[in-house]
Amino acid sequence: MSNFIKDLLGIKSNDKEKGFDLPIDSISDLVKTKDGYYKIVFRVIPINGELLSDSNLEMISDAIQGALSSFEGRLGIYIQSENINIENNIENIDKLKEEVNSEVKLVLLERQKEYLKSMSSISRNVLNFYTVLEVKESDYNSAREILNDGFLSFKAELESQGMYVEQLFKKDIMNLLYKRMNPESSQVEPVGVDWDLENILPENARIYKDGRHIEIENRVYRFFSITKYPQSVEKYRWLRKVFSFNGDINISIILTPKNKATIMNELSKAVNELGAKALDAKKDEALRQKYQAEADSARDMINELGNDNVSLYDTNITIGISAGSVKELNTLSNLLRSK
Repeated sequence: MSNFIKDLLGIKSNDKEKGFDLPIDSISDLVKTKDGYYKIVFRVIPINGELLSDSNLEMISDAIQGALSSFEGRLGIYIQSENINIENNIENIDKLKEEVNSEVKLVLLERQKEYLKSMSSISRNVLNFYTVLEVKESDYNSAREILNDGFLSFKAELESQGMYVEQLFKKDIMNLLYKRMNPESSQVEPVGVDWDLENILPENARIYKDGRHIEIENRVYRFFSITKYPQSVEKYRWLRKVFSFNGDINISIILTPKNKATIMNELSKAVNELGAKALDAKKDEALRQKYQAEADSARDMINELGNDNVSLYDTNITIGISAGSVKELNTLSNLLRSK
């Protein structure tokens, strides 16, 4: 687990000290990483699903699927809780609305304001949603063209259902990284206009001997990975209980595309095998029904994958939580597991 935490947070160890070594070469309108990938980062303004009907949720789900299908590479969805002064932020939004001329930006700001108001009676932490698209190209211009096309397709699909999308540029990305790696310092010292990557790194990080925790600026972090998924979930918003977690939480969802044709061929073989097993088990009704249900599930999956608006991914979900002490973190861990 210790090595996993180091890789996740970019911590590099040597004999003398443990310091941060971000896997990033440069940040401009794209992020270039040391492994040769270029990434575009954008924020998505969430919609309050509690207030929507199933028909509205279905249209939103279709828009999200359309957005995902519009990009062929690997992508990440990051949900981060950010501690803010809600009243001050609402006041700042009102001031900013007086300065902008774009109707789209006015709508975007109003949605941010309403979202903050809805959270003010629940928590001082607000969830922000980010998406990262990535490609591996030999030069910046080629990467920018591919990623910009992907971003515009994503934006068109999501905004068709009121989920407004805003690209982050160097200042925004630097600020986001700085706040995540400096939870206390960032409250009193903002990112400087002339700062580079070295300036946003934390001064120290300590990995506990148990290999399960890391401490940064008096906050202790623990990470979880979802290793077993339920056979069936609610059609929409099945992670909403995790989103309602009252504490510092960060969720990383990494989607790596899979070949649909290969999976459909494998599912077709499985349907035939399960059908044969169901016939052989006709004297055991419980077993026959089990095989029949599995065959029906595989057929449903084949039908769904036949939709051009549906993509298939290897999915990795990592959840990080933090607290002021291990004791408090244990309490939060039990709360998270109960979700």
